[in-house]
Amino acid sequence: MTPTQVLAEGMKLLLKQEALQQGRMNRAKPKARPCNKPFDAEERQYLCGLDAVDECGEKRITWNRYFIRYVEYELELGARPVDVFRSAGVGPEVIGRKRIERCVSRWRRQAAKERNEQ
Repeated sequence: MTPTQVLAEGMKLLLKQEALQQGRMNRAKPKARPCNKPFDAEERQYLCGLDAVDECGEKRITWNRYFIRYVEYELELGARPVDVFRSAGVGPEVIGRKRIERCVSRWRRQAAKERNEQ
């Protein structure tokens, strides 16, 4: 290692230690939403304001058809479902991990059925 590389590594370690001391590195991850918990008025308002959502009730979300196609496209490219939903503002913290899994599963079944009919 050159002296410059040693210095750079030392600086990285110092910054990491400083961040640990300030509590920035040890933040708890946001918890996923509990299953079957109805959406309150504030959550429904947030969800309805997203481009990915057409309607939102206490227990049901109606997804925009363009968002569904976008998710299918991203999954074909190898993206993780959670990452695609999170990029649209509806990560597991908002709607729950299981809801994401079930939506993706349902949409994949529907797409396979449509391909078989053609």
